Amino acid sequence: MAIEIIKASDGTKKNIKMLIFGKSGTKKTRFSTGFPERAIVLDFEGGLGSALNPDIASIRCKTAGDMAEALAFLEEDKDYDTVIVDSWYEYCEKLFLALKPLYPNKADGMNLWGHFDLVVRQRHDQLIALDKNIVTISLEESIVTDMIAQKHPMMKAKKFKEVIGAKYDLVGHMSYNSDDKRTINFEGTDQAIGKNRFEGKVPNIISEDEELFSASKLFELIQGN
Repeated sequence: MAIEIIKASDGTKKNIKMLIFGKSGTKKTRFSTGFPERAIVLDFEGGLGSALNPDIASIRCKTAGDMAEALAFLEEDKDYDTVIVDSWYEYCEKLFLALKPLYPNKADGMNLWGHFDLVVRQRHDQLIALDKNIVTISLEESIVTDMIAQKHPMMKAKKFKEVIGAKYDLVGHMSYNSDDKRTINFEGTDQAIGKNRFEGKVPNIISEDEELFSASKLFELIQGN
């Protein structure tokens, strides 16, 4: 391996990693897909009818294996600088269903979840390692506990905070406030995780009636575009 030494002040463009989570119906996809160009969606849900930019590029991912192929393509790709995963939960569900037939017996449970956790970690590390901006969309923990991935260690609150959230610059919870307006909260609460490495530049709470209520606008602000 050729050793390359760089400094934080070398002026290279900062790639931003952002995780958006919340209940179904809070329009996380719409918030995340306003990029006018050079963005691509890994579409596991087939729900891009709600995309803010209807012309945004996408890769339709119908199986868990499509994630590996998409990431391999993006590792070599030079055309797109922002990748949006819609959604991480949907990918996990597809992966679980793909692995389950490999472990048909009840006694195989530990092996199934171990295999599942290993693949999820590997794919997530590949995603985060891409030399691109990343927007990952996911359902919140309280929803996950009621669905098929309820035993998925990375989706439980503690692991979600410690393993997934630690790899992002921004972790925002999407919800409706008391005025029935959508907000994104990067500060975090007792009920929801949050993270804001750009505090002072990015507000901790942004309402849908503000111009910054958009992943693309936030990225523009941070990168000084």
